This record gives sequence, structure tokens and C-alpha cells, in this order.
Amino acid sequence: LAFVFFASPMGSVMDLYRSFGPYDKIVHFFSGILLATLGMMIITYLLKRFGLTDEKQLEKLMIPAVCFAFFFSSAGAGIWEIFEFTADKLAGGGMQRGMVDTVTDMIAGNVGALAYAAFSLAKQRGRKGKSEKIGAISYIRNLILQTKQCENALSEGIPFKVKSLKSVGVAHG
Repeated sequence: LAFVFFASPMGSVMDLYRSFGPYDKIVHFFSGILLATLGMMIITYLLKRFGLTDEKQLEKLMIPAVCFAFFFSSAGAGIWEIFEFTADKLAGGGMQRGMVDTVTDMIAGNVGALAYAAFSLAKQRGRKGKSEKIGAISYIRNLILQTKQCENALSEGIPFKVKSLKSVGVAHG
């Protein structure tokens, strides 16, 4: 409810979207966190619904679950921008202020989802013993670096071998 209050009445009625420059990006950042939280709730429910109730089983699926939450949030950011575009075209509104606004809104939402992912992984790793503890930010940084290496190799037509999960900081358990 607080998010809806800050997104609509505060942003639109009090015109904070236009009068306070970063307000729009702050709202999109927090929407990324909220959508990732919803995504995590959905995947956790589904895993439990289909019989994965053992904490050790769920722990092993933490990284795929966090990835689902991230992509759920990312999809939500894209769908929202499509909604803004459609509403502006059909009703003549002014929610979209060009390509840069649209893309930076989606980036802000994705950064919020990454923040959620980092927090979730750090929290989960904090529950384990120190020998298996990794920093979530370090993990995400290594994953992004490996993704960039893969993209660069693919764009140059060079075959790229994906390293093991252990090489990007995922402890096996």
C-alpha cells in the first residue's frame, strides 16, 4: 500500500515525477524490489506445492529461485513500460517522456531486482557455515562478467565454454 501511495498520489497528484528529478527512478527501483519479492513468493509456493518442502532441497534451489524472481521483476518492468506506452497512445497521456526515460525506468527496476537478489543470496549464505559463505555482490559481479564474456565471444563468432558454477562463486553442497 505504501508503494501505491508513493507511486500514484505522491508522484502524480503532487507532481513529484516532474518536480523532483530522481523520483521516477526511485519508484521504479522499489518496484523492482517489490516485483522480485512477489516472484520469490510465487516460485517458493510452486516449489512447496510440488513437494519440495525439505529445507535442504529448497536451499539447493536458491539460485534458480532468485533468478526466477529477478526475471519475473524484469518482465514486470517491461510490461509496465508497454502499459505506459499504450496508455499514452490511446489516452494521450504523458507517462512516457521518450526512449531514454523508458530505458532508464527499466534499468532502475532491474537494479532494484538485482538488489533484492543480492540481499536474498547474502541472507541465505549467512545461514550456512563460514566455509561456504560467499558475498552475493561478488557472485553477481562474477556472473555479469561471465555473461559479458559470453556476449563478446558470441558477437565475434567465437565458441564460448561456460565455466562451472563453482568458478562464479557458487558453493556446491
